[in-house]
Amino acid sequence: MAEKIRLNRFLARSGVCSRRQADQLIKKGCVKVNGIIVTKLGTKVDIDDEVVVNGKKVSIDAFKNKRFTYIALYKPIKVVTTLSDPQKRKTILDILPENLRKLGLVPVGRLDYFSEGLLILSNDGDFVYKMTHPKFHLKKVYVVEIKGVVQDVHLEVMKKGMELKGLKYKLAPVNVKILKKIDPTHFILKFELMQGINRQIRRMCHAFGWKVLKLKRIMHGPVKLGRLKPGEFRYLKEKEIKNCLNSLGLM
Repeated sequence: MAEKIRLNRFLARSGVCSRRQADQLIKKGCVKVNGIIVTKLGTKVDIDDEVVVNGKKVSIDAFKNKRFTYIALYKPIKVVTTLSDPQKRKTILDILPENLRKLGLVPVGRLDYFSEGLLILSNDGDFVYKMTHPKFHLKKVYVVEIKGVVQDVHLEVMKKGMELKGLKYKLAPVNVKILKKIDPTHFILKFELMQGINRQIRRMCHAFGWKVLKLKRIMHGPVKLGRLKPGEFRYLKEKEIKNCLNSLGLM
């Protein structure tokens, strides 16, 4: 008997897109199974079923035998963490070499337009889905240069879990420490996040009246930025991939 799996997982493991993106494609009626449009989330399929997305058949062999690609990219500032941009701004895809653009890589999470540093990309949909899911609590580390007065009370508030204007729930504790005091109103801080909401660090800094001069991610889970320079990338080492997969329960 053929193995039955959720359709969104089938698409993710085939490298078509992430699970979340697969759900959107299904809801929009872009996916056919054995010639029939499927719009119900949670639908299960056999791995030998014929699955077509936007008129293109998803390879069964790709599901069974696909060798996935995992890379670490140093995203520069003024580059958007998307694969295309209606405003015609430079995207992460634009700064990758041609051979990687054809592999269906998608970013693991995001860095905003003016933030820089480590961004992991992969065409392993399950990996991308779990790396970005909050329940796996993978630590992300940032080095942030700010202008403003930093006091111990500020650090304690963040470490205990602070409240943000417009947010209905309290933030998870954030470990913050001073790396360097340049002058009384100029600091370099290190943030360790286990949660991560949209523009969280910038919003936290804004709440204290600090101006963010530079925000760089240096670590995501077991993967470190290392010596990469803006615009450079490297393939993840086998040990890094295994550590990630083990952390996510995929091995």
